[in-house]
Amino acid sequence: MSYTRRMLSPLQAYKRLFDDRRFFHLFLPVAIPIALQNLVSSLTSLGAGLLVGQLGDSAVAGVSLAGQVQFLMILAAFGIGSGAAIFSSQYWGRSDAEGVAKTQGVSLTLSIVVGLAFGALAGFLPEVLLGLFTPDQAVIAEGARYLKASAWSFPLTAVGMSYSLVLRSVGDTKTPLQFALVGLVVQLVTALTLIFGFGPIPALGTAGAGVALVVSRLVETSGIIVFTQLKKSPNAGLRRLFRFDTAFLGRYLKVALPVVISEVLWATGISGIKAIYGWMGATELASVAVVETFSQIVFIVFFGTGNAASVIIGHAIGRGSLDEAKRMAKNVALFAPLMGAVVALPLALAAPFLPLLFNVTPEVRTLATQLLWVVCVLLPGRAFYHDMIVGVLRGGGDTNFSLYMDQSGIWLWALPLGWLMAFVLHWPFLLVYFLISLEEPLKSMLALWRLKTGKWIKEVTKEPSSPTEAPPGQALS
Repeated sequence: MSYTRRMLSPLQAYKRLFDDRRFFHLFLPVAIPIALQNLVSSLTSLGAGLLVGQLGDSAVAGVSLAGQVQFLMILAAFGIGSGAAIFSSQYWGRSDAEGVAKTQGVSLTLSIVVGLAFGALAGFLPEVLLGLFTPDQAVIAEGARYLKASAWSFPLTAVGMSYSLVLRSVGDTKTPLQFALVGLVVQLVTALTLIFGFGPIPALGTAGAGVALVVSRLVETSGIIVFTQLKKSPNAGLRRLFRFDTAFLGRYLKVALPVVISEVLWATGISGIKAIYGWMGATELASVAVVETFSQIVFIVFFGTGNAASVIIGHAIGRGSLDEAKRMAKNVALFAPLMGAVVALPLALAAPFLPLLFNVTPEVRTLATQLLWVVCVLLPGRAFYHDMIVGVLRGGGDTNFSLYMDQSGIWLWALPLGWLMAFVLHWPFLLVYFLISLEEPLKSMLALWRLKTGKWIKEVTKEPSSPTEAPPGQALS
């Protein structure tokens, strides 16, 4: 009888999940617009890439390498903005608009500094930056033209991310989505005009793509700021934003820095894994490139669910409703792997046909199909882990533990094991790919343990001078 009850308990848990209407009422209106905004960003990058792709191999490679510089800046800005979102969601949970405003001020200040620093490097030392990636002078020349032209996009992107992440954290997901759509249209139209020329406008090539990025970011970011002021959002009013003191800045950095460090270390580790794939052969690397095209689009769903989880859990903690935050976290833990399975099924069925969209060899298509099936098998575990890290643990303010857990899989499992399997044991690529990709599903067990302890709940907005500091959340039943 007890065995039967144990078998039924997952069904009962999912029944309680779908009976919790308040969870879905709070969760889906945040998750869906965020997922759509990430889809728009992916489509923007895809469209711009296709246009640049008409300029030749050197232009494609140069702009691609320049994108690595932009990627590093975006990761740093995302870490700063994620720290802001943790604070502002908890402040908004207790209806503290002034707290949201000063959080936006700190995030905006740091984002401007980071954006200007990267922009200066891109504008004045593009050849030096690109020379770190390739010795090919033709590629460096094309990439440098793009970086110089796009230099001002760095601070504009950082500022736009800062506002978007804070707006999401207070429940306004529509404004960032609307202006992302505007930015998509502006960038593609401007890029088409400037890259190839139109009438009296000369063809600027890769420089035209860079200028188009600046124009689109200017329109998108300024639109978000103006609209925020007109709507009188909690982060509106430029004078209110800079009323923070050094004590609050220190508390902010204590939460945000682990996220920044985690993102940079993660990017470095991923680059190492790609290097392993690349050294195993051109067929293997091309197969991974095909697979990533589709897996990144699929994972847009979980960008939405993870960020939505962070918002609703932060609001609950800010209200002091710790039991509700725990319930929301358990619901996310159930919902994420279920969505992973739902998304994996059609991807698995389409896996034999998707590589046919690429002009690659039959060997690449066969291997890409097999790798897509690996992605599908592991997707529920990856979805669970992503939503635990981005949604529950970071949303609860547990950024230090998230840093340690996030890096352990890459640096203690994927990289050393991948090197051993690829270059010492010489195992087949499919097995190497599978075992490297296991790092996130394996870390899911650690994430589940952390969830059950309740120690992930950190009331970061509570003033340190408070005479009675509440202890971390009790263990989950």
